[in-house]
Amino acid sequence: LYKFALVKKKILVFDFGGGTLDTAILEYDNDYKILATNGIYIGGNLLNTDIMKTKLNKYFGSEVRWGKNQLVLPGKFMDMLNSWYGITNLNNPTDMRTLGEIQNNNSDPAAVERLIYLIKMNLSFEIYEGIEKAKKDLSTQTEASIRFFDGPIDINVPITRAEFENLIKPRIDEIKTVVFRTLESAQLEPDEIEIVVRTGGSSLIPVVETMLTDIFGKEKVQLFDTFTSVAAGLALD
Repeated sequence: LYKFALVKKKILVFDFGGGTLDTAILEYDNDYKILATNGIYIGGNLLNTDIMKTKLNKYFGSEVRWGKNQLVLPGKFMDMLNSWYGITNLNNPTDMRTLGEIQNNNSDPAAVERLIYLIKMNLSFEIYEGIEKAKKDLSTQTEASIRFFDGPIDINVPITRAEFENLIKPRIDEIKTVVFRTLESAQLEPDEIEIVVRTGGSSLIPVVETMLTDIFGKEKVQLFDTFTSVAAGLALD
């Protein structure tokens, strides 16, 4: 950050990556002084989960009814489906036996078949890679598609930037709260911040940049080493 602080400045660092949002306010005057820090467990991975829930869960059986009593699919399956690493945990004798029972009498056999195939073939990472690619495409395009093909799974689902921004709006509201909480801890107003450094891959999401420019002004918000800043900091440390 030295290149942003050749003279005394108050700098807000906005680091929005795959796992967390971390904020810090620093004052530079020959050396750095940390005035406040804050953060929240919201990152790109959680935004991918939001997309999965909204766009793909139904494809894998979230609305299935099964058995003579028309039971809903056990919540555990959808909970695990909403993280790429959780799906693998379903590949055990107990859960696969339950899915076998559901497969024999349900309202959407194709969806259950796709869910079983997804679990057995351990394709969760690949599915979420498709979501990640669509999300990245929406940073430069107004519409993208989630695509993945393997066996009975044939996904080609469109998603617009407006749709994406609407479904992550609660996350953006939480992020905005973190920014103002950091300012409050430093006892500063937005106009007292001279530079906002945004870094981390998720900081490239247009609605995130718009939020920051609305608070601080476009001229203050600068992009810095989006994907390498954390590694560079660790190397310096």
